[in-house]
Amino acid sequence: MSGASVKDSGVVSLRTGDASSAGAVVLSPGSSTSKDGAGILLSGGDTSSNAPGSQGGDLSLIGGNGREGGDVLLHGGEGTSAAGGEIKLIGGTSSVSQATGGSVTVTGNDGSSGGSVSVSAGEGVSGSGGALKVTGIS
Repeated sequence: MSGASVKDSGVVSLRTGDASSAGAVVLSPGSSTSKDGAGILLSGGDTSSNAPGSQGGDLSLIGGNGREGGDVLLHGGEGTSAAGGEIKLIGGTSSVSQATGGSVTVTGNDGSSGGSVSVSAGEGVSGSGGALKVTGIS
């Protein structure tokens, strides 16, 4: 844990060592038997600065580099007796009346053949399939 400081508070690094087959880092809370499962919160740091160009800390999830780059997977949890968990990508709100809210951008990247962007709804096993909704508000 890195503590409070007047100037720089330090860095917390959690990693395994390098090896011919490096070990994984797993962050996982214990299972619950009588209530909701425990969550994990990863958050960029806040700032109280109002200086031009200052912003809160970013949160980056990046797949590893290699002959073929590593994927970034966001996967909602399985519902064992009800609906499965959702994935929500939501731009940030602005508390300033003349500032815009945060955007959500989905982009396939460049390569010898450009990367695709695919959006699809789920298949209904015993009922109707999921809807695909695109809504703009003016």
